[in-house]
Amino acid sequence: MTGPHHHGYVWLGSGDVLVKPGDAHRRPDHPEFRSAQVMPLQCADWLLKPADRIEATFEEPKVAADWYDAQLNRYAELFVGSYAPKPLYEETVRVLSVGEDRVGGW
Repeated sequence: MTGPHHHGYVWLGSGDVLVKPGDAHRRPDHPEFRSAQVMPLQCADWLLKPADRIEATFEEPKVAADWYDAQLNRYAELFVGSYAPKPLYEETVRVLSVGEDRVGGW
């Protein structure tokens, strides 16, 4: 895929794993970065992870937004507390259309 496109990634886990015993493994210059099964500190650093970490790839922002929405629905029962995330679909399409990232964390 050579034109503009979007990659979808999913990481599920406890926030405790992200910061204990420190976050060095989430930084690209750390030897364990590529193999660490946690999300990187910077969203763009997902691109430095092995390609098999990509869950899906999309050329169209609307299709990527559909996938993002489906992931929120798929994992909604895992979100802690009563917070029910539901970013506006149109806003997701807008940010992806201008080349920004859409990231959610709960």
